[in-house]
Amino acid sequence: MCWEGGFKKRKELLPDYKSNRVSSSPEVYDQRAELQVLLCLLGADQYYPREHEADDMIAYLANTREEDQVIMSADKDMLQLIRPNVSVYQKVRKAGSKAGREIIDYRNFQEKTGWLNPKTFLEAHCALGDAVDQIPKVKGVGEAVIHAYFLGMEIPPSKKRTLDEFFAGVCLITGKCITS
Repeated sequence: MCWEGGFKKRKELLPDYKSNRVSSSPEVYDQRAELQVLLCLLGADQYYPREHEADDMIAYLANTREEDQVIMSADKDMLQLIRPNVSVYQKVRKAGSKAGREIIDYRNFQEKTGWLNPKTFLEAHCALGDAVDQIPKVKGVGEAVIHAYFLGMEIPPSKKRTLDEFFAGVCLITGKCITS
């Protein structure tokens, strides 16, 4: 179990980060304390990364442990962590039917998410931003255009140029191009 430890460092980089979030009620904190005791009694590992989000700890564990792992989370960002030994258990929305919880793994990733693979999912979501966390998106492009971009399909030249420039900027910041 990974507990939230804070997001101060991200807030320094992006002041509006999670600014629309509502604080948890005192009852939630009481329930969390009870759950922490129960998990301890059950022998479950618990991680509380000071000044870091639970997501960061989950990513660290997913990237450093070699044994098979299943991440249970409703957060779509966890999908970027999928690899041969890491799967995610979460709600899957299917056109024309009620959403149900399923295991999403490397083999069924495209079928369950609509994206080619976890790397493409990550790249696309960098461009799509995250309204919930107040992370801006690339202006003028939506999910359909980004899908077409990654599939090498023809898109309007101005949108292609916008995405090329966006990903070139990512290359400059990280030192490696994620779209290759």
